[in-house]
Amino acid sequence: MNEYKSELGTIHYFFKKAKEGQINIMFLPSFGGDSTYLNFKNLIDKLDDKYGVLAIDTIGYGKSIEQDMNRNVSHIIKNYLDIVEYLDLNNIVIIGHSMGAIYSLFLAKTNIDIKQIILIEPPHIGIKNEILVENNNFIEQVKNIKGLINNGDVAPSDFLDSTNPKNSKECRDLNSQILFDGFGNKSILSEAENTIDIINESSEIVSD
Repeated sequence: MNEYKSELGTIHYFFKKAKEGQINIMFLPSFGGDSTYLNFKNLIDKLDDKYGVLAIDTIGYGKSIEQDMNRNVSHIIKNYLDIVEYLDLNNIVIIGHSMGAIYSLFLAKTNIDIKQIILIEPPHIGIKNEILVENNNFIEQVKNIKGLINNGDVAPSDFLDSTNPKNSKECRDLNSQILFDGFGNKSILSEAENTIDIINESSEIVSD
């Protein structure tokens, strides 16, 4: 993993350079907190070696948990733009899953060179109430599970089912540990609290 020290904190990322004239595929993960690279590794491993790959752990997620960050749209998009601009990337294809699909829409409104976006299970305004219930349940769940973690009743292996089942056991074990280490941190809770506002803002982009 590489790291970049931004105004908001240290951002960890995986990057493989594209061959001349080829696309750079940028992966944006769903809500949760695991490593972006490990989350999408089953897809990354299948890509032709000529393509570039970028997987960023925005602050509060994955390996980027040294600092807390209010995970709102402007901060998360700034994390992504900081790395794209630092690497001077162009010819970008974005694959965004769930909340990552929403952030893909916001990135499409910026000046970076995006050729295509692929959205997987994007949340939308039509399921706003269901998402609100899910977020509230998550926030309540954090309190209970953090207590269990502190008592030693929850281990990293208990997060295995939250990792990508298409990946190897070794990869899933690593990602389970990352989820355990960052579970319910201040940054992730802030994103849960901001989610409805984020969806409302994204609906304006879709309307445009």
